[in-house]
Formats: sequence, structure tokens, C-alpha cells
Amino acid sequence: MGEALPFVISTAPSDQVVVEGGSATFNVSGSGTQPLSFQWQRDGVDMLGATNSALFIQGVQLTNAGDYTVLVSNAAGIVTSRAALLSVGIGRVFTNAAGNQLPYRLFPPRHYDPAKIYPLVLFWHGSGQAGTDNLSQLNDQGQFVFLSFTNQTQHPCFFLSPQLPLVGCDDDFAFEDQTVELLQALEIEFGIDPDRLHVTGLSMGGFVSWNMIARYPDLFAAAIPMSAGWACPIFDLYLGIRIPVWNFHAANDTAVPV
Repeated sequence: MGEALPFVISTAPSDQVVVEGGSATFNVSGSGTQPLSFQWQRDGVDMLGATNSALFIQGVQLTNAGDYTVLVSNAAGIVTSRAALLSVGIGRVFTNAAGNQLPYRLFPPRHYDPAKIYPLVLFWHGSGQAGTDNLSQLNDQGQFVFLSFTNQTQHPCFFLSPQLPLVGCDDDFAFEDQTVELLQALEIEFGIDPDRLHVTGLSMGGFVSWNMIARYPDLFAAAIPMSAGWACPIFDLYLGIRIPVWNFHAANDTAVPV
């Protein structure tokens, strides 16, 4: 018999973003001398019965959030995968004093410590995700980079994703005032730093991002609008913006012209 070859990971577990009650799947694959043994861990602790190459979690709850790794062993030794972060979105509906409702999802930071205060990223979705199901705004458009293991390890933050109906220039944008009320309520409930609130969004949500930093010039620390036009006649407001803005817009955008 030849010398045993250690397991070499070709596909490592990937970060997962799910809602409460949803499901998450982690996988590992690679090559090495058989037989192979698998042991999944959450936050460095062995998970009972989690001894297959795939880990499937049903009915995810906030308590399932954490770092997931898998130990793969054979005759040549043990190999540990990179950590993958499971982020779980709390589903709620905020109702203000006027009775207006705003559905939203809130993702706490990795290894949240209530004794600390954290930044918050407010994300506004595009028009294609408008509605009231409190799910469509979570369609992956790249916004979950804020919830990657790497970024949450280096820059842990809350990630807030409300859901809006379609927004047009005829709207009074009262939902923005309601969002400010929501932020104030969350600051009371959680360890959120009011001096490190950030807003971002794409397309329709990018316009809302521009509008919010113009309407509330002292609320946010920075903004990242994406693929957004200044669609409504409030241009003068933007001239007074005095916070860092990192704006993105593709030159070949056919939906919202630069």
C-alpha cells in the first residue's frame, strides 16, 4: 500500500445568509486517501451527529448563527476548513405612532456582545424587490458582502434591510422619517453606535440613499449609493451633503442612465 495522501479541500464551506425559520447548507469536498471522517463545529465546538460531508440545518434560529468549520480526517491526519459565517435575519414589522408599518430584517453582528456598541449599515433594495413579504429585499444583489466572515471579523456591524413599496417622486417619503424612528428604537434595544450609521442601496434604493443623506444631513457617517439617479426635483438638497460618499454607477447602465 502507498503512503496515505492528506485531504485537500477543493470546495470549502461558504458564508450563508438566511432568515429565521429558513434552512442553511454547508458543504466540503476535495480529494485524499479514503476512508474520510468528518466533524462539523460551530464556534469551535463539535456538533453532535454532524459527521457527513454536508451539514444541513432546518428551522434556523438566531441561536444557530456563528462560525462553521469542518474537520476532515484520514490516515494522513486532520485538515480543518476555513470558517463560514451563518448570519440570521430577524424578521419584524415596525409600527410608528401614526400606525404606519415598515417590514424589515435585522442581522446582528458576528458574536454580538451587548456590552459593546457597533456600527450599522442600512440597505435599501431596488424596485424589483418592492413589496410587503419581508423577504424579497433579501434577494442577493451583492449587499451581503457586509455579512461575509472576513468583513464581520474585521468590521462587525448590524445590517438592517427594510422593505418598501415602489417609490416615486409623488411620494412624501414619510417612510424615511419612519426609518429614523426605527433606528432610534433599535439603538435603545441593541448596542448600536449612533455616530456610525451608514446607508447604502441600489437603483431605487440608491436614490433613497441619496435622499436620506440630503434630508438628514447629520444622521449618517457615510453613504454608498449604487446605480442611482437623482430622479426627483430636489437637486439643491444634494449640494449641502457634507459626509463621505462612495458612489457607484456603471457607464453602460440601461435602466438608470448615469
